[in-house]
Amino acid sequence: MILKVAAYRDYYVAPGHGITTDILGYVVTDESNKTYVIETIKGFEDEYEEGYEFVIKVKAVNKNQGEPVQDLLGYYYYLLEVLSKEKV
Repeated sequence: MILKVAAYRDYYVAPGHGITTDILGYVVTDESNKTYVIETIKGFEDEYEEGYEFVIKVKAVNKNQGEPVQDLLGYYYYLLEVLSKEKV
């Protein structure tokens, strides 16, 4: 899966509940042009710099495979590759 990561972070909103949390997540746009906030992208924390837009390749893994819940979107996201990084 390819995601475009915005140059800023925003507060994570619990899907279906509309509850804004105090957790800053990554603002991403997916391949179908849908924008949302992901709480965690494992392996991306050390790569991310505010003020830069990234295009990254991630693996999305369904949470119902024995791992603890991290966000309410139903998936864990793992960084596979940084495809581009651009200052905005």
